[in-house]
Amino acid sequence: MLLSDSLSTLPVGISFSSIVDLETISKIGALLGTLVTSAISLWTLREMAKQRRESYKPILLLVASWYRLTSFEDGRFNSKTLDKSNYEANLYIYLANSGRATASNLNISWEFDITSFMKQKFLVSEINCDSNILHVTGKNFEANHVLSNQISEYIPLLLTAENGYEKLLMPSFITALLKVRMDERLAGNSINIPQLKLVVDYQDVGANKNKEQFLLNFPESFQTSNPEDATSQWLHGKIEVSR
Repeated sequence: MLLSDSLSTLPVGISFSSIVDLETISKIGALLGTLVTSAISLWTLREMAKQRRESYKPILLLVASWYRLTSFEDGRFNSKTLDKSNYEANLYIYLANSGRATASNLNISWEFDITSFMKQKFLVSEINCDSNILHVTGKNFEANHVLSNQISEYIPLLLTAENGYEKLLMPSFITALLKVRMDERLAGNSINIPQLKLVVDYQDVGANKNKEQFLLNFPESFQTSNPEDATSQWLHGKIEVSR
């Protein structure tokens, strides 16, 4: 059959050029559909990869407990932290990693607003800070603390799961300030201890830099006599953690 014969059989109003245009539009539509499908598939794969990377990141948490300050009549004092069922020496918390990947190159730093603490009214205590030295004079004790030796720490690696925890000692001057608050309370004066901030800079498995910040409070719960020693008293409280 000749092309002229085929064209002559086309319905009225439809030309050969219009058929070509329809075929072209159909092909372009199919191509666009393929491109859209490919784009959606690529986006889906990227999201899945992102979620997978996120699931293998470290998740840092703080585990805190109760504390107990023991104050003796002769001026001696010490602090302990409840660890499981026993009180252990010093104030400390645990930095834990509950994620599925290790954290590395952890730089630990403490921040404390000692200026706001010193601005409070004291009845039986005196607080001064000269350069890097914190001087604390209480009712029956004196203590000096070198601040720069207590505000930073380096941890090379923090593992995951059961092994993913590290004991962090708090700055020792916190114990002295708790003692000041206890003495002021006995003298009828209310003293507030500002929040202690913990800043953790670390790297994940992809060597990406991350930062976590935690806030620690030391509210008082109750004060009792020491049944083990009549010359001392106990101050109990719970270390509270927030972000």
